[in-house]
Amino acid sequence: MEKERKKPKWCTARKKLQSGRRIQEGNITKTNLTPNKRSFSLVSVIFCAAFVVYVIQYDQTDVHSVRRILSEDVYPSTEDPPEASTNSCIPRKNIVFLKTHKCASSSIQNIFNRFGYRRGLTFVLPAKGSYIGHPEPFNWSMVPDVRRFGLRYNILTHHCRLNYDEMRRNLPDDVLFITIVRNPVELYESLFSFYSLHRFYKERFDTLGKHQKPPGFYEKRMGGKIGFNQMLFDLGMDDKVFSNSTAVMEYVYFLDSIFDLVMVRERMDESLVLLKELLCWDMDDVIIFHLNARNQRYKKKLSPDLYQRLVKFNSADMVLYKYFNHRLSERINEYGRDKMAEAVDELKNRTRMWYDLCVQKQDFQTKVINSKRYFTNRMVMAYVKKKDVNTTCDDLTTQEPIFTEKLVYKQRYMFPRPKPYRSRYRYRMHRWH
Repeated sequence: MEKERKKPKWCTARKKLQSGRRIQEGNITKTNLTPNKRSFSLVSVIFCAAFVVYVIQYDQTDVHSVRRILSEDVYPSTEDPPEASTNSCIPRKNIVFLKTHKCASSSIQNIFNRFGYRRGLTFVLPAKGSYIGHPEPFNWSMVPDVRRFGLRYNILTHHCRLNYDEMRRNLPDDVLFITIVRNPVELYESLFSFYSLHRFYKERFDTLGKHQKPPGFYEKRMGGKIGFNQMLFDLGMDDKVFSNSTAVMEYVYFLDSIFDLVMVRERMDESLVLLKELLCWDMDDVIIFHLNARNQRYKKKLSPDLYQRLVKFNSADMVLYKYFNHRLSERINEYGRDKMAEAVDELKNRTRMWYDLCVQKQDFQTKVINSKRYFTNRMVMAYVKKKDVNTTCDDLTTQEPIFTEKLVYKQRYMFPRPKPYRSRYRYRMHRWH
């Protein structure tokens, strides 16, 4: 007898399908289902109906609240619609912070860096290092043109010399201009130590101005950018007219007309409170850990005679400092002395809380930052973070060059390869194409 040929699997499956009994009732066809299958189908129908009802109700809820919850981070959100905010003001996000050398400006810069980084704002960044064109005045040819990406710059915080009209040209209309000043004598002592100016002047710090020097000897600047009256130089004034008291006063009035806030290093807490009010941010947004600060052992004590000599050499900066120190007092009075005292207490408490949460210890920068990619100074302190800290702690303790690298990496898609060129000050800059 011929052996029966084995049927393929698809044929067997078809036969089983045809063997299922089907009952025709009107226009509805029912399959012969087991009780378990019927129960499963009923549960599925109920679940689908409940899901449809949920979607309809969800569509009527506060979508902004849901988005806020989903995007919640350790930083308070500033992107809520005005009606959802308890304050009458709207948080500001378009900012120029004009850094001034050795005025704790790196600590203030950290405020804007971490705020903008967490909210996806666009930064004006240097092609290399931490300077944009300085000592040459700022020009938009020094940075990429982001308009080709359909973007506009929001924040400028890196070292550059003020060029107000040029800066306003490609920034939003509501941009705020902020800077900080410091006692010029204390500033210059820090500047002299940090940049080792004894090598540039061939003179010790305690003998500055004590001996007769050729005319213009102390007017020259290291690298074309570091020297006496440093704040006014950073703020864009021509150093050839520093000795003209009328020109200095007129320029100070000009600065007062364009800056929305001039902070004072010696009155940092009050300055930060006013900054918070100006920006309509939360208190945690303006907390700082002092970055790029020297160890106390490297700070020199000034004799009365040396102090007066430095006042004379920095006479233009002294006019600037006294003027804006007085303006800050006026703004504090407008804010209210009692209200300011309460806000300063809150700021100190929040700063202490974050410091205890984030910082294990302080150590010298050369020990904390091991990478040779970053410039470090043996006199400068840095923070050692505790383990397993949150992103706020990471950002609060991050040194400027590392944060800059993080910002550049985030915006790397918009940066074409720069072509280096030499400026007349003999240091490398970049021209963008």
